[in-house]
Amino acid sequence: MAKAWEAPPGAMVGHGTVETPWRQTATRWLARLGAWEQRAAQRRQLAELDDRALADIGRTRAEALAEAAKPFWQA
Repeated sequence: MAKAWEAPPGAMVGHGTVETPWRQTATRWLARLGAWEQRAAQRRQLAELDDRALADIGRTRAEALAEAAKPFWQA
């Protein structure tokens, strides 16, 4: 049995915090959801760019629309 000042079995200790396997999994999923949300927003913004802005970043309208059509989970 762990003492009051020890981490529970299976927990990882780092930077003064105790990370349980459940918390690590939840943290990874939240990070993934955030990345997906950011990717979807960037693709929406890309689709809204005008031809001059697309030319500035070296992309064509077809390339921008193809990228914007990808599902959010696909990199």
